[in-house]
Amino acid sequence: MAQDRDRLEKQVAELNAQVDRLKGESQVAAAAEQRAAEVYKQMTTLAGDDRLRAIDALAKLDTSKVSVFAQRALQDRSALLRKEVGSGMFERGMKSYHRNEFGPAAEELTRFLALGPPEDDANDATYALGYALFQLKKYDQALPVLQKYVGGPKNLKNRDYAMVMTVQLYDVLKQPDKALELSKDALQAYPDSQFAGLFRRRIRAAAEAEKTAAPGTGAPAPAEAKPEPKPITPTSVSPAKP
Repeated sequence: MAQDRDRLEKQVAELNAQVDRLKGESQVAAAAEQRAAEVYKQMTTLAGDDRLRAIDALAKLDTSKVSVFAQRALQDRSALLRKEVGSGMFERGMKSYHRNEFGPAAEELTRFLALGPPEDDANDATYALGYALFQLKKYDQALPVLQKYVGGPKNLKNRDYAMVMTVQLYDVLKQPDKALELSKDALQAYPDSQFAGLFRRRIRAAAEAEKTAAPGTGAPAPAEAKPEPKPITPTSVSPAKP
């Protein structure tokens, strides 16, 4: 009898634990559904760029706790918002870029790219952002942007000029080996580019420096500090903008 009672008490305890767990999961799901409804409402009622706050809120929402229908509704609305809000950012950013207003261009295009836009628009925005940051002498910020663009397909518009800027950034940020490697890659990819001469000169300069420092040639001359790359204006050697 005592064993039967113990067994029954254990079963009751297990059932109570399951009930408590289910209640907890139900409460979590209900709270998630309520939060999802609030986020959806923000995406439909807020105006202008304020709607980005709703997209940020969606990113923090655990959608695994809401129904499949709610997940789909949130995803569809988010995609529409990103397109609507992003198109305004892209248009303003590119207009500023073409007017050589590089500060506003960098701000708008950075926000636009954070939305994960379509590939074609993302490519144009990435080049324009890298160019703008280069002109603003924000070299540390420009480098990863231009690296991403240069790492794209070879048929990207102005990729050869993006490589020119990236080579200069490597030099000013004291990464000469990467500058040399990229110059060789660029010359191989674009031997007929209007900037091929720049890549050849960079390769020759590296070869001359190596020859000067080679053993048996005497003490190498003191290394000169590399000057900052002078930003190249769109009206001089820069190619047509996208």
